[in-house]
Amino acid sequence: MIATATLPDISRLASLLADPGRARMLLLMMDGRSYPASELAQHAGLSAQAASNHLAKLLQGGAVKVEQHGRHRYYLLANAAIAQALEALSAAAHGQDMQKPAASRQPAGWRRRCGWRAPAMTIWPASWASPSPTACKRAAGWR
Repeated sequence: MIATATLPDISRLASLLADPGRARMLLLMMDGRSYPASELAQHAGLSAQAASNHLAKLLQGGAVKVEQHGRHRYYLLANAAIAQALEALSAAAHGQDMQKPAASRQPAGWRRRCGWRAPAMTIWPASWASPSPTACKRAAGWR
């Protein structure tokens, strides 16, 4: 029997993902870009106030972080581990085979956007800007 103290507490992250609006905002951020709250609200089909409340919960829960540029705030996923969890849950939700080995440690969105070789079936629109080298290093777990 496994001691309960050694198991990670996934309920906090799971509760953040349980709301469809928050989940849609997080899935949008999987491309490695940062977004203003207004764009996240529009994508998730939420009012500005509801999106602001959801983003505050995601920020407090450690799922996202904020970059301040002047008076503007941009939200992005906190780290590659969150992106990996989202990718795994997305695959499970679509009934994909989770027993197949992953092509790499990083989620597909991060691999493609940082120039790593990706499976042939995955294509991102050319209009999406590439992340900075710093974002790629962060995605790879570098500090």
